[in-house]
Amino acid sequence: MYSPKIAEHLIPSIYRLARARGQRMTTLVNEALTRYLADEDLHQTSSATASTALPDAPDSARVIPLVAQRAA
Repeated sequence: MYSPKIAEHLIPSIYRLARARGQRMTTLVNEALTRYLADEDLHQTSSATASTALPDAPDSARVIPLVAQRAA
């Protein structure tokens, strides 16, 4: 199975957040990706039925706040 590499600049933040939450990094990343993909599914569904879609932010701009949000 394909295993994508996480960008090096994200590793320290993921490490610190996972450690603060008492989780493994893989658990944190899996949770963030699961939530992101669920949000994307909702966004895609609502965009298909909406008359005007909201502009998309870059992928990293949406994932990082999601991870930071869970730490709060």
